[in-house]
Order: sequence, then C-alpha cells, then structure tokens
Amino acid sequence: MRDETDRIAQAEPDSGGIRGPRATDRAGPPSLGQTRIDRGGSTVFDREQVWWIVPPGQRIRHAVTDRPGARPAGDVVPALCSAAVKIPYETYPPSREPRSRAITERCPECERQVADQLRRSADLVVSVWDS
Repeated sequence: MRDETDRIAQAEPDSGGIRGPRATDRAGPPSLGQTRIDRGGSTVFDREQVWWIVPPGQRIRHAVTDRPGARPAGDVVPALCSAAVKIPYETYPPSREPRSRAITERCPECERQVADQLRRSADLVVSVWDS
C-alpha cells in the first residue's frame, strides 16, 4: 500500500487530477467504499465509506475511499473514476466557510460507482468533505 501511495504522490503535478495522471496507470482503482486504516504496516478495512471532495482549484466533486482528514493536504489519492486527485487544504482562518461547500457538481463516473454500490449495499456511508 505504501509503495502504491508513493507512486501516486510522485506523479506529475496536475490541475487537481481531472486531466492529470490516471491512478489506474499505476495500481488500479480503489476498492469501492472500504475505509483503509494502516495499523503497524498492515491494512485493516474498517467500514464501507466514500467521501465527496473538491480537489484544490477544481469545480467538481470526486468520490474517494481514503478518509481526507487522515491524509496530509495535497496528497494525491485515486478517485473512484480512477483520476488522481489531491486532498484539499484546510480553509484558513477556520472561522471562514470553505469555498468548496457551494460546489455540488459531481464527477459522473464517481457518481455512477457510488450509486451502484448503494444499490448493492445499504451499509455504504456517503459523506461530503469540505475543509
């Protein structure tokens, strides 16, 4: 898992991942909805969850399975559509409302995969992440 993350993070800088390197070029799409937690070098699947995030500089939400708050801002992670997207930065000052909160447009491929999973399993937790 660590090697996969390193390869994705070393990808060329892009404009938030929509036209940038594809995560599938390196490691394949993420498992839909499983929260990955690294504990002592092993990966544990906690619960099925996806987060809708707006990568920095973008105007569209992508669904990711890596919990955004568990990764440093700017880290590149694979979205469900296989695009490499960056984890958004925190809004500063914290009292200010994040600009991403007003963005409701979603990546059609990510949305299709989330809808498919929701039809298969009502246990999927879908959250919106605005930092």
